[in-house]
Amino acid sequence: MTELPPLAQAPDVLTALGFQGEDVSVLPVTMQVRMPTTLVKVSRRFRKEAQRIFTPGTYTHRLNIQNGFTRLMEAPNKVVSVTVYRPQMIGPGFDLIQIPQTAFKPTYTVDGQWIHWSDWDFWGLNGKEVDVTYSWGTPVPSDVVAAVADITARNLTVDPMGASRQSKLLMSRHFRREVADWVMSGDTGFTKDDIDQAQSYRYPAPPIIIANLTQFDHQPSSAFLSDSSW
Repeated sequence: MTELPPLAQAPDVLTALGFQGEDVSVLPVTMQVRMPTTLVKVSRRFRKEAQRIFTPGTYTHRLNIQNGFTRLMEAPNKVVSVTVYRPQMIGPGFDLIQIPQTAFKPTYTVDGQWIHWSDWDFWGLNGKEVDVTYSWGTPVPSDVVAAVADITARNLTVDPMGASRQSKLLMSRHFRREVADWVMSGDTGFTKDDIDQAQSYRYPAPPIIIANLTQFDHQPSSAFLSDSSW
């Protein structure tokens, strides 16, 4: 999979460090070298915590259909195509593989980041996997750019080979220093507030649908008992 572009750029990180309108040359060489990789790592983790991609484009995702709904990573401008898969056992070991149902064209509506599959197709779709190709043009929110730039800037200020990255507690006779947890977590040190902010961008969970048994036939019809699928 191709690496997605960072959610912030070098000028955004410089602004977070207090160098408005300056060039990266104002930073120490070690920070200049580390910045591109740190931006990629912080962006990757921010996306993981947010469960969103943010960057506009056209994407194909393998997703699940649950309770008649599929949640997309972003609200699309256009759904290009959908391909539903059905599980099938093959071979002597009865390996379970997913077979695309290319001839099956289900109907659906799009509401925000949700695909709502038609009630008519519900029982044929529920629990299945689906490839959805869709696109959106909404730019990355400015507060997401600022958050990623701030986290990157903070991580760049910590020497990756320094003592604070090697030990939780630094002591020397009358000196005692306890290192913050985010400092110890490598190039993508996130504070609790960073994680909370990233997770605040998550879309809500799909609605829960409970099916109630309203009638039970104690004498099933002869047509049901003789069904050839038994």
